Amino acid sequence: MVALILLRVLLFLTPFVLFLVYVRVARRRAESGRPVMPMALLTIAGLVLVLLSFLVLGFQPRHGIDVEYIPPHMENGKLVPAQTRPKSSD
Repeated sequence: MVALILLRVLLFLTPFVLFLVYVRVARRRAESGRPVMPMALLTIAGLVLVLLSFLVLGFQPRHGIDVEYIPPHMENGKLVPAQTRPKSSD
């Protein structure tokens, strides 16, 4: 449970940390007289984030292919929440 919370906090904070890094790099480049190149830096940061998200999603636990998802629906005027259950062998 702690790992799940830490993962969500990390995923939430990642864009803010990357923006802070970008601002500091851009400021240093501007002070030294070199061009800032924001599009190149932002493109590289975006690609890194995409690759990291693929890695994180790849290691997330998944439901097996033998699990059936039942979306939320109304039954007798009451909302029944979404469920997962083992597939029936029809």
